[in-house]
Parts: sequence; structure tokens; C-alpha cells
Amino acid sequence: MYKSALLRVCVWIVALALVSGCAGIGKGPSDEELIRTLLEKWKTAAEALDIEAQMALCSESLESTWGDRKATKEFLLDAKDKGYLEDMKVFIDEAETTVDGDVATVYPLEVASAMGGATLELTLAKEAGGWIITGMESEY
Repeated sequence: MYKSALLRVCVWIVALALVSGCAGIGKGPSDEELIRTLLEKWKTAAEALDIEAQMALCSESLESTWGDRKATKEFLLDAKDKGYLEDMKVFIDEAETTVDGDVATVYPLEVASAMGGATLELTLAKEAGGWIITGMESEY
């Protein structure tokens, strides 16, 4: 009887330890947190006029107001060379993120530079490596 009671207590202790241990292990960051991190990286790259870093956050199949990935990169490099991107500021705090499965939209992103102001909408997709920008539409 004593062994049986002791065995039950040990089983309960082990079960309780496993459950409480698992509760302490989080699932990791949410999609919204991962997207926010991507936006902060994109903002930092844009304000630093680092076109390569911006493009690294974009899908190979990027489609934008300016065309495909190659055309978008050329547009940004040309704008940088002409000084249009000087004093670049990107405002992401008011943007709303809508996640629908493996696709998300972020709108409005406000951008201001020597070229003037624009409002952007980003489309993102969740790929094996995480969230990536697949679309970029601009309203001037």
C-alpha cells in the first residue's frame, strides 16, 4: 500500500513538472511580431538609403508600383543617385497589419524624403525563411 501511494505521488510530481515546464516554453514570436521586426528592418534600411538591405527583405517575385524586383531596385537606385531619397523618413507606427494565413498586408506606411511624401501598402508572404515583402504599392 505504501509503495503504491508513493508511486502515485511520484507520477503526479513528474506529470506536474512536465506540464509546468511545457507552459514555460513559448511558441515563439507571433506573425504580427515577426512582421513588425521585418518592418523595422525595412525602415532602418530605407532611412539609411541602403537599397541592397531593402531588397534583401523582398521576394524574388516582388511586384510594385515600379514593376518587378529588378525595376523596383533600379527605380530606388536612380532616385538615390538623383538625391530624391535624401532625408528619408519612414513612419510605421500607424500602419495596420492584416494577416490572412500566409499572406499579410501592411497599410498605411508613410514615407517622406526630398522627393516628397508617399503612402505605401506592403504585401507580405510567409515563406520557409519567414515573412518577406512580395508587393509594394505607392500612392503619391
